[in-house]
This record gives sequence, C-alpha cells and structure tokens, in this order.
Amino acid sequence: MRKLVTLLGTFALVGCGEKTESSDNGAAGNDTGTVESETKPSGESFPSDDGATGSDAGAVESEAKPAGEPFPKLSPFTQVSCHDDNAVVVFSGKRYELISIDGLPAMQILEFCHKTYAARWEKRFAEDLVEVLSGMGKTVGSSVNLVLKDLDTDKIIKVSDAPMTTENRRSVWKNRH
Repeated sequence: MRKLVTLLGTFALVGCGEKTESSDNGAAGNDTGTVESETKPSGESFPSDDGATGSDAGAVESEAKPAGEPFPKLSPFTQVSCHDDNAVVVFSGKRYELISIDGLPAMQILEFCHKTYAARWEKRFAEDLVEVLSGMGKTVGSSVNLVLKDLDTDKIIKVSDAPMTTENRRSVWKNRH
C-alpha cells in the first residue's frame, strides 16, 4: 500500500510540461456532463504516404505487426498535450479532454505511461499511441472508439470508429516539435 501511495503522489507532482493558451476547464474523472451525442467521424480525407485518400488512408492494423517490427505510427488526434494530468486532444479540428480510448480510461493510460516510460511518458503517450495501447493489452486496428469531453460545454461525446491514420500522427509530431 505504501508504494501505491508514493506512486500516486509522484503522479500528482509530475506535470505535463506543456504550455497552453486555455485555462483548465474541468478535472479528470469529472463525468458530471451528459452524453451529448454519439458520432462517427466525418468523411474527411487524409492523404497517405502512397498518395491514397480516405478515412482509412495510412491506417495499418497493429495485429498484423510482425515480431521485431516497429509499431505503426497512427493516431486519431492531430494534437495531444497534457494539462494537470489530463490529456487534451484535438479531434476533427476541436479541442477535447480525453476520457477514454476503446474503453480504457485516459487516466489509466497516462498512469501506464508514467510507470512504463518514466521521463518520456508524455512523448510516448502523444506520439506512440499504438505501442502504448498494445502494451496495455489492447489490439489496435484502423479505428478506435473515443469518449471525449467538450472543453467549452463540458458535454461528453462518444465517437465510434475514429480513424487511426499516419497523417494524424504526423500532425501530432509536428505540433510537438
């Protein structure tokens, strides 16, 4: 029990290190908002490395990953940052607090990153999401289900089949460097 308390205390002391222009609009686990809607992503078209377009462009399923090969570099988000140990993401051009990915609570994912990747936890969470989720026992395909909290209204939305694309992941990397 002592180690758990110390570990949780460490999480409280470790900040995300990201600068933001917005203020904190809610605490993690604040699920008092109502479910606003369930949506599928719009038919946005993202170019892939081979010039193909479509919501699945650049998507690679991780279950096809041969042993010893790197994990696919995919993301449903175009920007990722942390604020007060909450993940703030940009999805379809709008900023949200991340509540869960494929049923895994965001706080559980962040705690796994802290424990597994130490000083590089935020980079790994933002840029290596497929590897992180795979390390937590999740099989990641070409899309994920998201639960997001609108930062303006505190409404909870569910997104079914959010595309995991290389273009989105490239945007995450560019926005962090």
